[in-house]
Amino acid sequence: FNDVLSKNPKVPFAYLNLAAIYLNQQKVDSALFFYSQAIKLDSVEPTVYFNRAFAFDMISKNDNAINDFKKVLQLDKNNIYKALVYTYMGESYRKKGNDSLAFYYYNLSLKEDSMLSLAYYNRGTYFLNKNMLKEASTDLSKAIKIDKFNAPALNIYGWLLILQGKHKDALIYFNRSL
Repeated sequence: FNDVLSKNPKVPFAYLNLAAIYLNQQKVDSALFFYSQAIKLDSVEPTVYFNRAFAFDMISKNDNAINDFKKVLQLDKNNIYKALVYTYMGESYRKKGNDSLAFYYYNLSLKEDSMLSLAYYNRGTYFLNKNMLKEASTDLSKAIKIDKFNAPALNIYGWLLILQGKHKDALIYFNRSL
């Protein structure tokens, strides 16, 4: 992609891909730079904002992530990202300590896509942190039923079982998460 840009520095797709590479390498500042370059060239592509929000999230710039997620909702005319954006916005609000908005966005996500394992996982974790064990169990079970390979949900469900004194069952879920 550097070669592409050396020949034509006006290719947003090249910047987007370079940013993704840097983000994968945990080089967030470089990723943010290249995402911003892509946005300068194509400010109506929701994918760039969606990915840049993750970069902001990695460095705990939750307000920036939320702003980019909102931009995705404005630009995504086909609603491809809608359910995912809602669940990630919920996570960003949770990280900011705004539980009511986190819960609101988790619910919006599930209203948009009732088969989104990640949304059930996030809301289940939210319930677990609130010591609402029955609700946590319901959501985490749904997350696992939808995606039997959802390792974070399997792991958290194991912890939930520990809290309920079901150590043998918990071990099964911990092993599945591995």
